[in-house]
Amino acid sequence: MSSSNVFWTLFKYEYKAVFANRKLGRKNKMPQKVWLVYAALLYIAFLGFAVYATYHHWNFQLRNIWFFTLGLPWMLFGFGISSIKNEWENSTEGWWLTLPYSRIMLIGAKYIAALFKTLFILIVIYALAIVYAILYGACISVWQGGYPLHEVTQFIMSGFWWYLFLIGLMPLMVSIGVLVGVIKYSTAKYISPLIYIFMFILGYGMYGGLGLFNQKHNLYTVFSGEISPGSSPFPVVFIYFMIAGWVLAYLMVRFSGYLLKNRLDL
Repeated sequence: MSSSNVFWTLFKYEYKAVFANRKLGRKNKMPQKVWLVYAALLYIAFLGFAVYATYHHWNFQLRNIWFFTLGLPWMLFGFGISSIKNEWENSTEGWWLTLPYSRIMLIGAKYIAALFKTLFILIVIYALAIVYAILYGACISVWQGGYPLHEVTQFIMSGFWWYLFLIGLMPLMVSIGVLVGVIKYSTAKYISPLIYIFMFILGYGMYGGLGLFNQKHNLYTVFSGEISPGSSPFPVVFIYFMIAGWVLAYLMVRFSGYLLKNRLDL
């Protein structure tokens, strides 16, 4: 079997295991159904809040809701960590590490599977957000008459730019999570503070940069309703930052493979 076929076979296994591992790892945790109930209640609560705020003229715009999703980049980081941690939590690390393939291939398959899982979840969240906007419009049309098509469209477009940014950021954040997960089980734990310092700088630069380059036309002014989301709220320089982030993500995955091969704490 060629190396490319081996890699994609590993990827298919890892992608399926992503969801199976979650079930295995929940023996002493809150059942998944309970989490789904909480998520549904939170979804309904946000919908109720948006309708109530609009009905009572609180100077509320539907796209203001996107401010509550600014923590999503750290969710991407968590998916990278869990892809590694699940092997140790499920006591399958011995079997995984003894597979007759290079460590960089093993870690690469995990990384790509985590990326696809993250992309799938982001798409699901965005789809739920669109449904949320449609339901909001239906509630407003019942209470006030007339469907707020313009507001719903502005919400969806604002989310589009935000999720485009998240997808561009995803390779870097997931790779950092993979590296942190590997470091936890290596003899290079002393690197951890440096990684977290880098993440602090990255977070500060990311959230600050979203509003720094153009103070009148940026993601925050789109979310607040000050400007229309019809055009990109990101400056061209963000493209270069994204490309640099992808290169850094590749290097981090390679370094994770190195640690897994040479510095594992068994």
